[in-house]
Parts: sequence; C-alpha cells; structure tokens
Amino acid sequence: MDRCQKFEWKKIRDQHPNMLECPTQGCDYLFFKESEAQTYHYCPICNTEYCLKCEIVYHVEQSCEEVQAEKLRKALEAKVDEINRSELPEDRMLEEWAGNVGAKRCTRCKFWVQKNEGCNHMTCRCGYEFCYVCGGVYQKCPCVQRQ
Repeated sequence: MDRCQKFEWKKIRDQHPNMLECPTQGCDYLFFKESEAQTYHYCPICNTEYCLKCEIVYHVEQSCEEVQAEKLRKALEAKVDEINRSELPEDRMLEEWAGNVGAKRCTRCKFWVQKNEGCNHMTCRCGYEFCYVCGGVYQKCPCVQRQ
C-alpha cells in the first residue's frame, strides 16, 4: 500500500512543475515552490534546510557557485588521492631503478635525485637544498653537524 501511495504522489508531483520533493534521501515530503526567486526550503519532516537552487543543505556563508566549486575541488582531490594510492608496474620499475643507482627523493617535492659526484649538498629542481644522506635541510641536518 505504501508503495502505491508513493507512486501516486510522484505521479502528482510530475504533473505539477512547481511541486518539488525534499532532497533528503528517504524523505517523501512534497511541497510547492512559490516562485522562481525562492531559494530556501525547510522540510518539517526531516528538519533539514535546503538550497532549492543547487538542492543541497542550505549554505548561508557561500554562493551556490562557491559550494559547487568546493564540491568539485573535493572530488578532484579524492580522485588524485585514489590515483596516488594505486600502484602501477611503472612505479615498481622506477623504485627498482632508484634502488639500483642509489637515487633518493627530494624531501619537499618528491622528485627523484641521483648523486653522481661531489658532496652530499643537493639542490633539487624545486630549489630545496637538502642533505643527500638523511634528506634533512642542508646545514641544519645532523649529518653536517657531525662533521
């Protein structure tokens, strides 16, 4: 019976363009949007405030564009994290090469650096100066102070 009632309500909603459904998952509250200018709705069933323009929890401090940009930024960061956590065969090959030639990573930007001669003072392409032995800030690391 509940399923039939929900179906009927959705049918009525679809026939009235100003009738909207609460965006909360599982909340079946229907309401009329009074005008195109209306951007706020409070649902008395799930006690949630919504922005009707972007259909998410109401945001007072930010514009819809800022909220969407932040949402996109977070999605991109999550994708980058997912990529960074994944391991490719090329990654293993690079790690193996680095181990064979004694290459190390810059402690700031993680770029691979290979020492071929000279002292342990390294200057990475990012401009960071570090000790090749311990990776610490050059001249402030324990390796230099032991000498």
